[in-house]
Amino acid sequence: MAFSFENQSGNKNILNIVGVVVIILFLGIGTYLLFFAEEPLVDVIAPLELESISQLSEVDIEEGILADDPVYQKLGRKVDDIEPGEAGRENPFARF
Repeated sequence: MAFSFENQSGNKNILNIVGVVVIILFLGIGTYLLFFAEEPLVDVIAPLELESISQLSEVDIEEGILADDPVYQKLGRKVDDIEPGEAGRENPFARF
């Protein structure tokens, strides 16, 4: 009685090729989305009414209007000032 074992290397080659193709597709799609796709968040950050971002720097806020606002007057300081403590030991290389 004889046993015959066949070499199954054909399946391994196909899996290797499919794996390489999937990795190349993944890298290609990632490169496209990272470098070449349009940025949809730009419309969300800057309102459509602005013709250019430089108009934002021209906005003038009058302090009198802000100071008279009741909501602004309700704002208060919630954190106390921090007092500096000791800076450390006189000789940082000395033993404890």
